[in-house]
Amino acid sequence: MVFTINKTLFLPDEYATLRNFFDLVINKQAEQIVLKKKTT
Repeated sequence: MVFTINKTLFLPDEYATLRNFFDLVINKQAEQIVLKKKTT
């Protein structure tokens, strides 16, 4: 996963949204990947 944030300064009212975004990223990275063999 690669993402870029081109902003270095966040206003106090943007902090909650930014924190929520990083919480979602962390939770998504913690998910297990399930691989299933395709039967033909």
